[in-house]
Amino acid sequence: MDCTSCSERLADFLLDELPESEAVLVQEHLSLCATCMRTYKELKGTGKALEAVPSMRPVEGSPEFTQAVRSQAAVELARILDRLPPDKRLKLEARRAARMSRVVEKPAPRSRLVSLRVVAVAVAGLAALAVILAYPSHDTSPGERQPIGTLSVASGPVSQFYQRAYEPHTPVQEGKAVLPGDSFSTTDKGRARFGIGDGGSLFLGPASQVTFRLQPPGDTNIVVVLERGELGVQRPRRPAGVQDTDGTEEDPEPGWEVRSEVGTVLLGGGAHAYLKVAKSGKDFGGELSVLAGSVEVLSHAGKALGSVAANQRAVLSAEPSGRDFKCGPQEKPRVPAWRLDLVSAAELAALLDARVKTLTRRDGAVEAELAYGGPEQKPVLRVWIPETTGMSASSGRGKSGTGTGGVNVPPGTRLRHVVPFAAPLVLDLVLARESQGEVSFAFGALGSSESGVSVDVARDAAVQVREQCRTVRGASLAVRNPAGKLERLRLEIVPEKGGLVAQLSSGTAKSNPLSVPRPAGAASGKLWLQSLGDNILFDEVRIAGTIPAEWLRERLSK
Repeated sequence: MDCTSCSERLADFLLDELPESEAVLVQEHLSLCATCMRTYKELKGTGKALEAVPSMRPVEGSPEFTQAVRSQAAVELARILDRLPPDKRLKLEARRAARMSRVVEKPAPRSRLVSLRVVAVAVAGLAALAVILAYPSHDTSPGERQPIGTLSVASGPVSQFYQRAYEPHTPVQEGKAVLPGDSFSTTDKGRARFGIGDGGSLFLGPASQVTFRLQPPGDTNIVVVLERGELGVQRPRRPAGVQDTDGTEEDPEPGWEVRSEVGTVLLGGGAHAYLKVAKSGKDFGGELSVLAGSVEVLSHAGKALGSVAANQRAVLSAEPSGRDFKCGPQEKPRVPAWRLDLVSAAELAALLDARVKTLTRRDGAVEAELAYGGPEQKPVLRVWIPETTGMSASSGRGKSGTGTGGVNVPPGTRLRHVVPFAAPLVLDLVLARESQGEVSFAFGALGSSESGVSVDVARDAAVQVREQCRTVRGASLAVRNPAGKLERLRLEIVPEKGGLVAQLSSGTAKSNPLSVPRPAGAASGKLWLQSLGDNILFDEVRIAGTIPAEWLRERLSK
């Protein structure tokens, strides 16, 4: 055994944790190498100094004092670990987790005598031992680590630290399992969303890094360290009084804890918050924004600073006393703009009551395909809003929303979709068999008080472009088959040569393309369906469109 190998094993040799085969080699090397023996004696001397501490005069410590000492020791150890290089810290935490999995629980001692000097030396000893054990070791197996979530959305470059030997920054893709001890980073153009097993999410902003802390075996708490940048957290709220299958109350909710250079944030169920940490010179500053629920804030030294409630903002600093902590209301709380690049299909499906497929995400806008209708479609009254049109219904059949497997438009009713879609936009309508006869209806897109594209359907279909409250272009299309049936229609509005082009098509023909000038800013507006006489039933309404960034940002902030 050479000196390097021996030095790497000295800490475990002192703790009697080396396999017998390696311990023999270390002992043999120490008998031959004066340098390693000197290092061994220095480490052993530290241990003997700690052993001599109990001879000091003890004092009685209350349970509160004991708990405060343990908490402070944990804080001091965490601060030391946070300042270690990432590779050494991750190796140390892996070894700690493996060691804790082998610890046999011992009964608590009867005596409550605690020495103040014991406390001081013990904290110092923990710090020294952490640094000693942080030296690289060939035996860094963390044992079996259970995934706590997945990388559900990756936008731009996202990397993992130390996934493979000699590759400190390994690019990762969506679907990557997240294990305790993993560390991820993003570039200026990168963002990452992590789905956690209990249904919550973590959002990592651009130029940021987060580490998922190792926890003792069986601990369900989530502890992450925001090394730099910005992190968002959205926790589900567990219904009150939820019971296990045997009728007993479930265990308390797992805790979520975010640590950083400016303090620690503790998040309860239903919390939705964003923490941003920035460095200016040698000082760190932070900003905490809470959109829902409430969070508790601790200083970097572990001192409780207070609570931050929904729609409040707090300013944090690395000052140990936390005296710079300031909290106040936010005028208009919003999720960060980069959060829009991490919208998931499941999130949109819950927001829009539709079957959703995400197509693209760019510049905060999301292009998605929404489908309404089908045998399992639930009512969509929340996203298809009835509007007054001034028309009287010719009959009372049907109710707005979905019928049996389709979208139902009652007589004389206009339904507006809640999303003001922007181009490119495609609207597909598939009529139910009972609505394929001599019925008339209308629909439109990008509608506003002065402009838009609309289609009137009777025997034929007429598509019109309206500007400044008047029709400027139009085209007609025969849409029924020889039997007089109308099965489906498709309206496309796509960018072309600095403007937009609208075109209507049926299963057998297409109208002439009509130019639609692109308005200043985002070309967005209402999308609507209207019955002009009898009740209209669509088997399916499919929308492939761009959801404007500001609309989506407002919805995600609530």
